[in-house]
Amino acid sequence: MSAGTRQGGWSSVTADVPPGAGPRPDGERARAAAAVLGGGPAAAGAVRDGAAAMLLGEGPAVAGAVRDGAAAMLLGEGPAVAGVARDGAAAVQLGGGPAVAGAVRDGAAAMLLGEGPAVAGAVRDGAAAMLLGGGPAVAGVARDGAAALLLEGSAAAGAVPDGAEVVLPGASSGSVAGRVAVTPGGRPSTGGTRRGGLRVVVVGGGISGLLTAIRCVLDGHRVVLLERGPVPHPGATSFDQHRALRALVVGDTPATRQAAELHRRWRELDALLCDHLPGAGLYRRVGVLQAMPPGQVPAAVATASAAGVPIRIVHPSAYPLVGFPRGSGAVLEPHAGTLLADRMLHAAARWLRHHPDAELRPGREAVGIDPDRARVRLADGTTVTGDVVLVAAGPWTGALVDRPVALHRQTMVYLRPPAALAHAWAATPTVGGIGADGRAWLLPSVAGTLLKVSTDAVRRQVTTLSGPDDDAGWAARVLAAGVVSDVDGYDVVRVKHCHYATADDGDTGFVRVGPAVWARPASGGDGFRTAPLAADAMVAELAGQATAVV
Repeated sequence: MSAGTRQGGWSSVTADVPPGAGPRPDGERARAAAAVLGGGPAAAGAVRDGAAAMLLGEGPAVAGAVRDGAAAMLLGEGPAVAGVARDGAAAVQLGGGPAVAGAVRDGAAAMLLGEGPAVAGAVRDGAAAMLLGGGPAVAGVARDGAAALLLEGSAAAGAVPDGAEVVLPGASSGSVAGRVAVTPGGRPSTGGTRRGGLRVVVVGGGISGLLTAIRCVLDGHRVVLLERGPVPHPGATSFDQHRALRALVVGDTPATRQAAELHRRWRELDALLCDHLPGAGLYRRVGVLQAMPPGQVPAAVATASAAGVPIRIVHPSAYPLVGFPRGSGAVLEPHAGTLLADRMLHAAARWLRHHPDAELRPGREAVGIDPDRARVRLADGTTVTGDVVLVAAGPWTGALVDRPVALHRQTMVYLRPPAALAHAWAATPTVGGIGADGRAWLLPSVAGTLLKVSTDAVRRQVTTLSGPDDDAGWAARVLAAGVVSDVDGYDVVRVKHCHYATADDGDTGFVRVGPAVWARPASGGDGFRTAPLAADAMVAELAGQATAVV
């Protein structure tokens, strides 16, 4: 859209809640968004309780009061300024010209598309408003799964039932740019992709699926994410307290340099998902300590130096709570640290939930993939089709696509340190190469997490993801590995069996399994840490394909 395509002008629009929508909790009548469009300055009055003030014009635009989860975004001929956005609300700009998104609350979404100015109003309780057309359009209140639309200044739609279609004046019902279909649950669909973008169906709500969905949205695609359980799923392999983020790969400068790039990517994600809120960081740079034979320390220093990664040589005696192999040396990456994994998953899901170009569908189990037609078959017998399907179901991916993988299971033990040692553990870095045989590792109790310990000695290849072999004494082997000094003084809070898949060729990214289907079947034991790289590479792969879809 561009300023030159504006037709006429709107001075002010209000609309009541459709009949049967129910009273407001405070007894007041719910109002639609106050919207102003025109050739001169525009000003909106006070808007409260989930509504949004939307302003667009040739001159300056000013928003009034906006409260209780609403979002205000202002756009004129100059820079755009975002107003107050609270309680999970989101404001989004889309299109070739000025566009303003309204309030987004309770999982609802407002999406704007078209050749002319469009303004979205309040959206509440799972409902969605979508606006399309060649001229100005203003959406009114949408509640309880229905959508109320005001189009071209003369048409006012009341409740729109699930699956209904609203055809804009001057457009045919078969035109993507001329209809709005309200899907079950009140979410909108245009029946096709936005100009220049793709409809991407992501299978899996773990870290690979969520981060890839975010990257697709940021690159201009629309995403539908399917997950067999809730989003995020507590049973997902990536759902855990924390994961280590390190860079040093002794003797491999290119790999170390690439891993160091991940620090930057995770910091960017941290800022995006936490919205720069102080103290809300999901990446805690507590450092990573790596134990090794003293003879390997010079090689570690040389690798780090060549890759530009700061490290320090330290003595194991500085960390008396950790069990080191006898006679070992150690180096510390002070800029490495710990990812708060489960909080990262929740933050990513929340970001997607409040973005109008993303739709999360929990409780939708994929049981089959048609690699030729980008179609996903669900356990309830329905299908979901897109321009592209990305399968990121962790170790369950192998059941959906024909890619041979090896399944692995590892046991982790979660400990609560004695109260007298809690402060010391909070100041301890992540540590690897420890235990009596140098095959163990630990993640410290940082930001309220438990102390997590394990060892490669309990990693084993399995043939199924069900029925973990709990009776084999794996947790006892972890505790006996010498990871923590005086481990008998710690409380064992939890034991978890984690799964991951590997491929013979060592590939851990997305691979093409059909004309429009990619999958990440083998992320390896390091899949969480490398998920941003896999997502970046996948979106780069889609870039050329998106230009062919209009």
